[in-house]
Amino acid sequence: RTMLFRVFTSLLVAFLPCADARQAPVLRTPSSALRVTSLSMSSAGQLVPSFDAVVVGAGPTGLAAALMLRTRGARVAVLDKMVDPAGFDPERAFLYNVDGRGQSTLRDIGCHSKLLEESVSQLDFKICIVSDADPPVSEPVSLPTVDVEQKARIPGQWIPRNQLVAILDDAVRATQAPGAHEGLRDEHPPIHTFYGFDLSSLELDEGTSWHVVACPSGDEGEPSAMTAQLIVGADGIRSRVRDELGRIARAEGIGRGAFRMRKRRSASAGLRYKVLNLPPHFQLAKRASAHAAPEISYSIRCTPKAARPVRCGLLPVRSDTAGRTANFITRHEHPLWNADTPAALQAYLEEAFPHVPFDPDTIGTEEFKRFAAARGGHFPMPQHCSHAALVPEATHGAAAVLAGDSLHAFPPDLGQGVNAGLQDVQRLAAYLDEGRVRFGSQGAGSTVPALADSVKRYGQERAREAAALTRLVCLGYPFQYSQEGPFVKLKQLCWAANLFLRLSLAKALPAVFHPQIFTLIQNPELRYTEIARRADATTVRIWAMVSLIAGALWCILLRVGRGAAAGLGV
Repeated sequence: RTMLFRVFTSLLVAFLPCADARQAPVLRTPSSALRVTSLSMSSAGQLVPSFDAVVVGAGPTGLAAALMLRTRGARVAVLDKMVDPAGFDPERAFLYNVDGRGQSTLRDIGCHSKLLEESVSQLDFKICIVSDADPPVSEPVSLPTVDVEQKARIPGQWIPRNQLVAILDDAVRATQAPGAHEGLRDEHPPIHTFYGFDLSSLELDEGTSWHVVACPSGDEGEPSAMTAQLIVGADGIRSRVRDELGRIARAEGIGRGAFRMRKRRSASAGLRYKVLNLPPHFQLAKRASAHAAPEISYSIRCTPKAARPVRCGLLPVRSDTAGRTANFITRHEHPLWNADTPAALQAYLEEAFPHVPFDPDTIGTEEFKRFAAARGGHFPMPQHCSHAALVPEATHGAAAVLAGDSLHAFPPDLGQGVNAGLQDVQRLAAYLDEGRVRFGSQGAGSTVPALADSVKRYGQERAREAAALTRLVCLGYPFQYSQEGPFVKLKQLCWAANLFLRLSLAKALPAVFHPQIFTLIQNPELRYTEIARRADATTVRIWAMVSLIAGALWCILLRVGRGAAAGLGV
């Protein structure tokens, strides 16, 4: 039961209806807010807007960082290449399972109650199997997790990525509303948003601040320049901030490998995913009248007669009025990727899923055509950056940090992508508070040395945590997808045996053994380094136990052999 639960709750990938991203870039800041932004003289002799912090990337991590910094008096600007960060992005529009780590950060920035309103609790998770059998749709089954440590856990909350971003973006918009910052003596200024802008360059401005240039993502608009004391790079796996910090770090003599991504091999890395948008209340099977309920998860299995096995999954949502998504995850050479025309796709789906109404009349002609032509995405190799922060030696106050996918990226095997990113924000907040860093008028005269020390401590911790997390992902649950290949079945059996061995030992001797990684990771109080330490300690103890048992058996066999030899007079 636990195995089946994890197969369908560890992750990914539910897309939402596409929005038009071909719009002009927009600086979404009210005129009243512009008056609280100070100006500074750049090294080129130009007056440019001056901020305490510039956050690059308006995903969950970036927007959470902006809201966190604002509560500490910072004047914050947010850059993102998307005109509407909460809109549809076919490479990032998946479902999040926000666990205790992520929820703790959302609670700190005042967005937790909205999350609960728009998401589905893990406690309500139920799953149905749709197959070419009788009945074609099984009854919903609740699959609770096994809590080995017998402690109450904060249940995860399932929510589409764009809805979570919309919650955070609405909170950012609220800071720009007239009167949102009046009477607060500038401690909580509005957040300035530069949506539709790409980071063009990042340079040290006479050692006192960063000089940032952002250019429109499209052909319209003029570049924008600004200065900032702190840079937060939350711009994803292909981070421009990380590249710029690496260039600056190498110029500082930190080393050729500074801010380079260190990659690991994983059984799930390289798998391709593709998502089909389904209409509301999708009919699940041709031979049944059952329709998809939004808060129920479904595993749609192909017919046993299919040449290559494949399945698709529907993860739970609060409402399916905008439709539902079916996620296909396969190897890159799977026949699904050759069906790139509507006719070829219809023939393939009819062969693999004859029991499911995957046809243009049900799906919609335009969506069917889009799905056939879409190339989908792929799971990256687990990877982490060698450095999480930079405080250049030649500066007097400038600092930069990485957070989210720019610091660590991996397949969604353990569902920790968004949670690790939000935890990065919370840990940065903790170090700023420990250093008593306050921006704006309260931080005058004391922010510079405190910020540098806080950023250095953040960088040391998060670099270690990122390295541990990418290792955990490789070992946690990489065989949960429709994988094929040499020895895959054997590897899956070995993984399952390891899982049940550790669970059994942890239940029998909890003071000596710890459960498997994805059980440990459910505890938000444990750091990733501590989870790795416990997993390694359990591995050593298991091998020690096996060695003792093998030694005892050998001694018994020797005694039996000697006794038999003595009885025979040999």
